[in-house]
Amino acid sequence: MVNKSHGFSDWAWQRISAGLMLLFIVLLLVRLAVDAPVFDQQHDAEIWRAWCQPWWFRYSALIFAWALIYHAWIGVKEITMDYLHHPVVRARVQLLCAVLSGLYALAIFIIVWNFS
Repeated sequence: MVNKSHGFSDWAWQRISAGLMLLFIVLLLVRLAVDAPVFDQQHDAEIWRAWCQPWWFRYSALIFAWALIYHAWIGVKEITMDYLHHPVVRARVQLLCAVLSGLYALAIFIIVWNFS
């Protein structure tokens, strides 16, 4: 038996994640318009690091990245459910994509919060 609400739920979550990504892009464009960093040849990395340092910007960048990963995960899950008919193959491909998504999420967390 197929769960009929499954497709709508995935569709709704994909739209929510897209909305979060759009919100961050608008925030980023506004911030660039209002407070664009001024670069020189010797201190480019330091200027970017300082510009990205406020806590609210790091949180929003992290939410954007995780929304992007979740958005992609839903797409991959739906594609594998539609086109990979063998249950074992589908489960392995989804597991591989889930592990990679988790590793990407962890790497982004480490990059955004500068754990090195």
